[in-house]
Amino acid sequence: MRAREGGARFFLGPIISFGKPGLIQAERIMPSKNVIRAFQDLLGRENVYTEAADRHAYSFDSAVLEPVVPELVVQPRDTESLAGAVRLCNENDLPLTVRGAGTNLSGGTLPSEEKGVVLLINALDRILEINTEDLYARVEPGVITSHFARAVAEKGLFYPPDPGSQNISTLGGNVAENAGGLRGLKYGVTKDYVLGVDFFDVNGELIKTGARTVKCATGLNLAQLMVGSEGTLGVFKEIVLKLVPPPAAQQAMLAVFDSVDRASETVSAIIADKILPCTLEFLDNFTIRAVESFRGAGLPTEAGALLLIEVDGHPAQVEEDARRIREICEETGQLHHPRGGILSRGRSSHRGGGAPAHRGGRPSGPGGGGRPPDPGNLRGKRSHRAQGLPVRRGKGIRVAGPQGRPSRTGQAQADDRA
Repeated sequence: MRAREGGARFFLGPIISFGKPGLIQAERIMPSKNVIRAFQDLLGRENVYTEAADRHAYSFDSAVLEPVVPELVVQPRDTESLAGAVRLCNENDLPLTVRGAGTNLSGGTLPSEEKGVVLLINALDRILEINTEDLYARVEPGVITSHFARAVAEKGLFYPPDPGSQNISTLGGNVAENAGGLRGLKYGVTKDYVLGVDFFDVNGELIKTGARTVKCATGLNLAQLMVGSEGTLGVFKEIVLKLVPPPAAQQAMLAVFDSVDRASETVSAIIADKILPCTLEFLDNFTIRAVESFRGAGLPTEAGALLLIEVDGHPAQVEEDARRIREICEETGQLHHPRGGILSRGRSSHRGGGAPAHRGGRPSGPGGGGRPPDPGNLRGKRSHRAQGLPVRRGKGIRVAGPQGRPSRTGQAQADDRA
C-alpha cells in the first residue's frame, strides 16, 4: 500500500479485495471519530457499522480460523462511493478487507487487523449486460453466482462455473478465489471465463483490463493476474465474463463401490477411454456419511466410495458416453454386490437452451429406493423426491429399468425427459 521509513508503521503491497490482506503492519491503527464521520458523510450513516454486534458478524468466514473483529464495517451502494471508501482507507493508513459473502474456506475475508475496515460489496449486485451476440456478460462484483447463472440461462446461454456455495457466493468472490465447481473437469474454473476486470487501485483510481472478446493479445494480461489474487491487487468494480452455448442433453449416473481403490481405478479407466464427463466427483465413506447426515440425500452409507458422474453435449454423444461409462464399470468388476451397483437416471433431455436441469432422488441400493441423488443436491440444492424404480439383479449388479421395466442391458436406464 505504502511504505514509511523511520516510522512505527509500514505497509507492503496493495489493499485487498475479497481476500487476504496484502499488507504488513507494525502497530494497529484505530479509525478516529473524524474518519468515521468522513465514511458516514460519504456512504450515509446507515451504511457505516460501528456497533460491536454488527462488527462481530464480519469477524469470520467459512474457514476454521480464529475470528478477528474489525473496527469498522462499511457498505458502499454504488461504484463512486466504493472508490471513495478505498481512498479514505489509503489516506488514513487503515487496513482494508473487502468482503463478498464470506463463503471461502481459505480465510480470504478475515480482517488482517482488529483495527481494520471491512468493506462490503453485496449492494453492488447489478447485471449490467448479457450480450447474446458476442457471448459475454458484464456484472458488478456483488452479483450472486446462481442468480447470474439463471439470468444467463433465460437468454439461452450457459455459465458453467458452479461452486458449491453458488446460492450465496458472489461473482467478485469467485474471481478473487478462482472458484471451481463440479463441472470443472470439462468446463474449467472461474479463470477460464474472465475476459476483463475493472478495479480500483490503492489510490481509488480506476484500472481497466482485458476486453469483451475471447481473443485479446494486446498488452499485459492483467485481467488474469487479478483472478485468484485474493484481493491483494485491487478492489473489483466490474467483471466481464465469457458465456457459452448450453449443452443439448445431459445424463447423470451414480456408481457405488466397495473400496476407494476400485473407484479410483474406474476414474482412470473413464479418462483413458477419452471420455470427458462434465462431472466426475469422488466421495469416500467418511464423506458419504457426513453428507447423508447433513443433507439426507439418500446416499448408501455402507458404500466404500461413490462416483457422481454426468455427461453432457450432443444427444448422440451423451448416449454413447453414458453407454461406455456403464461398460467400463461393468468390465472392471468393481461394483459392490449385492448392496452396491451402478445406478443411473437417463436424462437425455434435448434442450433448446439454458443451464442443465438437476433433479434429485434416492438411489436404489443401501439407504434408498429409486433414482440416484443428483450432484446438484449435494451442493445444497433442494431435493425433489422422485418415486422409486423397481430393482432387479443382473450380471452381478443391481439395476433399474426405465419406468419399472427390466433393463435388457443390465444397466439402469430410467429416462426422465425434460
